[in-house]
Amino acid sequence: MKLHSCLFLVLLIILPNFGEAQTLKRSAFLGIQMQPVPDSLRLSELGYRNGVLAVRVFPNSTASELGMESGDILLSIDEMQAVEPRFVAETISAYGAGDEVELKWLRAGERMQQSGKMLGRPLETSEYGSVSYGQVDYDGTSLRSIMMLPEGKTKPPVVFFMQGYTCATTEFPFNQNITLRRIMDDFVKAGYAVFRVDKPGVGDSKSDTPCQTTGFDVELKAFGEGYKALALRDDIDASNIFLFGHSMGGIVAPILAAEMQPKGVMTYGTAIKSWYEYMIEMTRVQAELFGNSFERVEEVSRLAIPFHYDFLINKLSSETLIERHAEFLAYEETADAIKEDQYIGRHMVFWQTLNEQNITEAWLKYEGNVLAIYGEFDIQALNADHVKAIARTVNSAHPNHAEYAIIPNADHGFVRFETMDEQMEALNTGQYGKYLREAYHEGVAAEAITWMNDLK
Repeated sequence: MKLHSCLFLVLLIILPNFGEAQTLKRSAFLGIQMQPVPDSLRLSELGYRNGVLAVRVFPNSTASELGMESGDILLSIDEMQAVEPRFVAETISAYGAGDEVELKWLRAGERMQQSGKMLGRPLETSEYGSVSYGQVDYDGTSLRSIMMLPEGKTKPPVVFFMQGYTCATTEFPFNQNITLRRIMDDFVKAGYAVFRVDKPGVGDSKSDTPCQTTGFDVELKAFGEGYKALALRDDIDASNIFLFGHSMGGIVAPILAAEMQPKGVMTYGTAIKSWYEYMIEMTRVQAELFGNSFERVEEVSRLAIPFHYDFLINKLSSETLIERHAEFLAYEETADAIKEDQYIGRHMVFWQTLNEQNITEAWLKYEGNVLAIYGEFDIQALNADHVKAIARTVNSAHPNHAEYAIIPNADHGFVRFETMDEQMEALNTGQYGKYLREAYHEGVAAEAITWMNDLK
């Protein structure tokens, strides 16, 4: 059984730097919705394995401008074969707007090709205020930043939104109804600016080290540099900076807050335990949620303990992990990823350096106010124990500085479900993406806004 982390990947394929020219090139927009070519088409159309099916070709995109149509099969990009959707997305990430490209594709058995310039991704807009793009430069890295400012407000308080663990962009120019963008809109509607940065090597951000190969420490530094740039802006109230850490961002938040001491910290769907402890707990909880027998839950939980000890604490090589823990990796269906030093979407070193972090110590050093939020149906954050522990920990050092809230019917991705069974059905049938677009839960933003308003 694969680990279910509710990731969503858009295969449509900003902190200002005051006084300096904007040098970040806009990332390229291939503009096709992809899926693997069905076996029947491979036999009749391709005769071999390479190629991805363009389920939809978006208007005003590179693919449409070069002549591709929905239903075509993309064969190659500049002679690099389109083996699968993930490979195409990784290939396109190296291109910027204006770069020359040649596409080859198949339409009803006829091979076609065309060359031209890559078009850039569209820019985000908002009906509730302005959206501006910037960048933060440090140590050879340039991060794309995005600032949303509420209409009609001078020097508003600001929410620094810190995303989860994936290497996906936080920019949503194509579908602004998606839940992650909706919660930002709610903050802006309430009079708060919202600031975010893409991680090194993600979206427009440039770095010598791709996101997929970095450790947690690299990511932590990126958010820290973003905070420093945010605090220097003259269009927000730097005395009223609030961190909002979603998922893994909720682990970054206390570490950053201990150093920067912002006005307030909010977390949603996060943990306070060491990553080793959390992964063992997650194995048991999710194994039961996804319908395993109690005997099987106990079996895989016992297999998880030595695997994660060897992985996160002993830091053994991928070859040794595969040799020692074949049964557990087969259960998770993660052996192929481990061979490439990847585990549930990130490099092994990311999880190993994350496990070195003392999250409790960070919470104890933060002197401001804390709101830890948990969604009733959040199967990634597992249960409300973590938010209760965050509040207890902060209050032990700074009494009455922290509280927690539980949002009924909310899941990890700010989606509203009527029952846990409805959520599990959405996950198991591949319908979760539809819920991300159509079932936003406004309760998390409402709780956060009320809390921030009381602190101003």
